[in-house]
Amino acid sequence: MLHFALEHIRLPASAVKFILSLFMKRTNSVFTAYGSTPAYRVRIGIDQGEVISPLLWVIYIDPLLTVLKNEMMDPYVLSAPSLIASQGFSPDLRVNNLVFMDDSTLVFSSKAGMESMLSITEEFYQINNTSTNHNKYVLITNSLPLSSNSTLSLLRLIWIYPL
Repeated sequence: MLHFALEHIRLPASAVKFILSLFMKRTNSVFTAYGSTPAYRVRIGIDQGEVISPLLWVIYIDPLLTVLKNEMMDPYVLSAPSLIASQGFSPDLRVNNLVFMDDSTLVFSSKAGMESMLSITEEFYQINNTSTNHNKYVLITNSLPLSSNSTLSLLRLIWIYPL
């Protein structure tokens, strides 16, 4: 999928080929207090400490963020009074995701919006042969508790009550 993500941002074919070649047919070794381990062949993946890793992560996750932005089902809307009266201009900010490195937050204003975005993200991870840690999923809400027959079993719930 990294290949498709690199093409998605319209990198020249030669640049795509060069970047992918950095991670093909290579070996690795681990430095320990007792010396280096024997070299082993790396099958797939990019080492976390690689200098290019943060950039490649942003490129890799961009297709998911693009789909989430385009879908925009029931986003949270930040509203502010407009000081400028202008046709076609709205000071409202529609937010449905916040991402910093490999931490992501999905933001929505309805259960349907949440289910839609979780479905999109799960499909993305499945296509890319990756997964998320469902134990880290947290639902923060200011709504009344859901019924006991809720389908949100993947999520830990945190209730925030208005003052």
